[in-house]
Amino acid sequence: MTTIEFKKTSNVFVNAGIVALYRYIEKYKRQYPEKYEVTQNLMDSRLSIECSKLLEMLEDVYYFMGNEIYDTATKKQIDEAKENKANFYYDTVNDKFVSFPKMNTRGLTHLLTNNAQGVTRNEENSTKIEQLKKTNSELARKIEVFFEENNLKLLSKVYFNEPYTKLTRLEFKTEYLLNGNETCPIINESFKKLVEGKNISPFIGGMSNFNTHLSSSDRKISWKALFLIRFSPALVFFDYKNGTDTLSCNFINSNNLQNINTLNDYELYKSVNELQDNGYNSNFKYVKFTYTKIDSEESEFDTSKDCVSSSETSMLLLYTFYTRHFKNEIAKHKEDNTEYNPFADHPIAKIPISISSFKADKFASTMRPNEFEEYNDVKFIFRFIFILEEKEKIDFKHLWSGLKIKTPKSQAKKFDGRIDERKLRSEIFSKILKRKSITEQIEHLFYTSFNHKIDGFNTGYSYSEPKKGFV
Repeated sequence: MTTIEFKKTSNVFVNAGIVALYRYIEKYKRQYPEKYEVTQNLMDSRLSIECSKLLEMLEDVYYFMGNEIYDTATKKQIDEAKENKANFYYDTVNDKFVSFPKMNTRGLTHLLTNNAQGVTRNEENSTKIEQLKKTNSELARKIEVFFEENNLKLLSKVYFNEPYTKLTRLEFKTEYLLNGNETCPIINESFKKLVEGKNISPFIGGMSNFNTHLSSSDRKISWKALFLIRFSPALVFFDYKNGTDTLSCNFINSNNLQNINTLNDYELYKSVNELQDNGYNSNFKYVKFTYTKIDSEESEFDTSKDCVSSSETSMLLLYTFYTRHFKNEIAKHKEDNTEYNPFADHPIAKIPISISSFKADKFASTMRPNEFEEYNDVKFIFRFIFILEEKEKIDFKHLWSGLKIKTPKSQAKKFDGRIDERKLRSEIFSKILKRKSITEQIEHLFYTSFNHKIDGFNTGYSYSEPKKGFV
């Protein structure tokens, strides 16, 4: 088998996975130019790949991606590994123990795998310590002694010749790609054999939104669908709140694969070093607001720490996107004092844009999605921001801060108090994203703020300036 095609579907995870696969093949070829001769072509409706060692190459790219997207070790965990305070595998050839970082897979991968215990790429390179005692008691004792002497906790599994990965092991067999009578409920293609839909929960078994072609046997899917879904976290924008109890995810989507590739700008994502430094709490570069203090000093405000709801996260992602694509050109024409329409001849003017947004909250030992939105009027949001800032002269950063209401009740709480303060802002952004009226919410804002003023309570976030702004 030397060629394969992955076709666009209506499933956002499959389409994101196709584009991510295309990008990682490109990246793999740059890093290992001599290993494979690969020809890949990303078209509007499909990705075609040709390679003389196709499955071997796909497997290498799969684990290459997993090393970056699933094996999310923080800087602290990496440092601990350097100090021999982390995990170890036993090198059977050189008779030595090799350290590697502990890790918790973060972002959308957290939902796909539920942060399951790591596995080795090669199945024979891991076993349970109790099983090893039965098959090789001498080696089992050697491992136990090493962990005891280094004051390390020995867990149920032990590893040989390679570190574990948090990416779920996947069999690469030609038989899964042969045509047959079993129809995949995700990509609607038929194969001789389907595979268990493992580590894609809760999207297949939990939320019907993501099951493109409904089927009573929705736990069995095609190998191709499973493979692509595992790549999809490489294209998502994620953000944690309340520690790791709440996770917001956003996909920037479009009508074809090439447009999806164009819109998901590499520059919006944080680098690996930035991710390691911030503990993988979020993976995209939020725009930062600069405010002038009373003493005229400027203070930079980290917006990533200020939003708690998925609508706030989606709105901030779109504002960040707007800032990156339009702000500089708008500023240039301001200096020229010329009338300017930033959307008229822009490369993305004719590209449909939508946002697929969902939120998951911690439930017992799992994360469960409990909110999903599809925002299709993204260009309306860009136009709204442009009119707000350039025509009405109201900076978005003042809109952002002015829509929070500090109350006596919110001051008595921690994270729940932050939610209370931002509840109205969340509702307003949700309405704007859906292109609905916010009159009722603005009336509530002024009424509540006025009541607090009468009672002598400082609402804390108001902003005003002559003739324009929020009071």
